[in-house]
Amino acid sequence: MKGQIQYLSLFIKILNLVLTFSRKRTVFNVSQHKNGLNILYSFKELFEDAGSVVEKSGSPDIFVYTIKGYKQIIKYVLPFLENYVQPFSCKKEESRSEHI
Repeated sequence: MKGQIQYLSLFIKILNLVLTFSRKRTVFNVSQHKNGLNILYSFKELFEDAGSVVEKSGSPDIFVYTIKGYKQIIKYVLPFLENYVQPFSCKKEESRSEHI
């Protein structure tokens, strides 16, 4: 468990660095068929009305929820991933040296 927390903490620090250095085009997207449009608006509501939902260019049946800017991604997306995605992701395999 301690290794997982350290791994997650390192991942968040690296992601924060990447987002900081690429401020010009930092974007988080979720795409859905028009039948799942309510899912995209759920993200918008969950993230306190941040971001936008638009039709994908050239694909009238596909819609995209987009949140732009590293500050908004750090404020909304990273905590969401940390709370709802990371706990259900694959666990890091321990090396043999950790058992000795």
